[in-house]
Amino acid sequence: MIKRFFYIALSAALLFSCSVRLDGTIRSGGQTEVKIRAALEPKTADLIRSLQALMGGAPGGRIIDGPALARSLASAPGISSAVLNNTSSTAVEGNIAISRLDQFLAIAGDSNRRFITWQETGSGGATGGSIKIAIDHDSAPGILALISPDIIGYLEALMAPAATGDRITRAEYLSLVGSFYGKTVADEMAAARIHLSLDFPRPIKQISGGTASGARAVFDIPLVDFLVLETPLVYEVSW
Repeated sequence: MIKRFFYIALSAALLFSCSVRLDGTIRSGGQTEVKIRAALEPKTADLIRSLQALMGGAPGGRIIDGPALARSLASAPGISSAVLNNTSSTAVEGNIAISRLDQFLAIAGDSNRRFITWQETGSGGATGGSIKIAIDHDSAPGILALISPDIIGYLEALMAPAATGDRITRAEYLSLVGSFYGKTVADEMAAARIHLSLDFPRPIKQISGGTASGARAVFDIPLVDFLVLETPLVYEVSW
């Protein structure tokens, strides 16, 4: 039981104490290619190595397993392929191909809690389109479970409201993580960000939650905002 607990804790720290960069190109019809780069923060990496040693793990091995993460992602709705390779024991990069954005991480039979709403106007999107990306306390568990069957367990190990349903503030959550995993890990989590850049088929007319330049939208999202969901995360673009 103790070994299983440490495994979950390791996985939680691994998945959610990274800084992540996503660069995507969206084509007409919703086909999308995304390049991913993710690196584990130094103090969190040290914590994981220490816990691995307590569990009898061999020193110097991978902390992030890129191919294993890719296999999990490849089975999620709307993803046609996923390739992730290790650039070091604590970093991965690779590519994900999304066949249709309106199906990406879509919860079957629940259009009211769709992660991505995608629309095009004109034949083949000739006159434009719009996209809305949204996640809140109600939709988060279903969306996260589609990424990986184990992800809810990992998030529960991190006491993340996105999985537990608890309604607490960002400050309260970071204090909780600090008391359990240590202040340095909590500080790294507070500083970690998800940087998302998307190139659209046409110049952007309107954007909410990010900045636009020509046909490119950029979103800079604090990781802890995603874990806590103190307020719903909603991002919209029309072009």
